[in-house]
Amino acid sequence: ELFGLGCCPLGWVLSGPSSCYFFSSDGLPWNQARDFCSNYNAHLAVLKTKQDWVRHTRGTKPLFFWIGLSDERTGDWEWVDGTPYIMDLEAGPA
Repeated sequence: ELFGLGCCPLGWVLSGPSSCYFFSSDGLPWNQARDFCSNYNAHLAVLKTKQDWVRHTRGTKPLFFWIGLSDERTGDWEWVDGTPYIMDLEAGPA
């Protein structure tokens, strides 16, 4: 996920007024995918609403994809932007 000003780098997809997403066909391990995003001043997708999950998982190729969720830093699940992960079982992942 890359935050821009209404335009995206070539090959990235604009979502909303200020977010760009890159759907890679390369199969990279999570750490390498995270580093790839970092090289673009971006991060793996942070999907906090059910709508985010639906919108972004439709564009994935093949069926597997990485998101920016990790327990690496603290041992607790959190998004790569530092916000906590909260699962709402009624609404789906949040």
